[in-house]
Amino acid sequence: MAELYFAAYLCLKIFKSEIYKHHYLAFGINLISVFLVLLKAILTIIEGKEEKTLYAKYWWTIFIASILSLIYAFFLSYIFVYLKKSFYEYFISSSYILLFYGIIGLFVTLCFSTIFTFAPCGKKIENTFEIKDYICKVVNNENQTYIDNLKIYFKDNWENSDYDTKRNEILTNIFQSFSFAIYKYWSYKIIESLNPFHRIFAGSFYYFFQQTIFIIVNSNKIINNKEIYLKYKIYLDLFSDFLNVLTFLIYTEIVELNFCKFNYNLRKNIILRGILNDSNQYKLDSYSLNSENGEEENEKDEEKSNRLTPFYY
Repeated sequence: MAELYFAAYLCLKIFKSEIYKHHYLAFGINLISVFLVLLKAILTIIEGKEEKTLYAKYWWTIFIASILSLIYAFFLSYIFVYLKKSFYEYFISSSYILLFYGIIGLFVTLCFSTIFTFAPCGKKIENTFEIKDYICKVVNNENQTYIDNLKIYFKDNWENSDYDTKRNEILTNIFQSFSFAIYKYWSYKIIESLNPFHRIFAGSFYYFFQQTIFIIVNSNKIINNKEIYLKYKIYLDLFSDFLNVLTFLIYTEIVELNFCKFNYNLRKNIILRGILNDSNQYKLDSYSLNSENGEEENEKDEEKSNRLTPFYY
């Protein structure tokens, strides 16, 4: 959600793009969504179920998480905006970006997986939840925890699996890799063909429809569930995602608000005003060259402008 503000600021500085009245309205709606997410986090702290999340036990970690989230949102927004600049100015293709992303990602993943394999976090104690237990979730036979461990995967999981399990694992990994590549490629194409805001809000649509389907499928369980905090958090999630979708529709001008001049600086209306101004300038030049027909042409132009103005402005 914070990506919207960072991306808008970066576009203002890099592309000199203007921020208009309907954009500020979208900022306000998005801010309500941010507040709802914070409210959900507060409910989780009040609920106090330590096994669910880190800040349910260590409430002060929510401030660290918020700072890290803002840093992540800034760099992600910067990457999206800079990609748009690269596509626009340097004509770099999405395929090249995807290839570069894949090579760097593979190298970084292998390096960190190897490092974490030889860096244990400590032993897991039953029914206790320390900070490491929320981060280091890979456990070996001796209850030693790791962030990731290649030995556990190949030695304990892979070697002890039957043929069908191995086959399904290989096919699943191939399909996941292929699907992820398509997802990344079209993410870059969205930025290239449209703008970074369309890519930022793509997640909002995904989470909103995911949450909607989840509620529909599990409606009976949710209604009969006695955990009141769980219900509140589900509804807050859904409404927050809905506001994100609404923010996107308003910001990208898919939804037009034809009141309080929110539609005055829509892209199509700016273009129409430019066309009308060019037309008026042309008529004015024609009037100067042909004064005897100038009055008649000016009246026609004024009549046309009066007819179009109420509809477009």
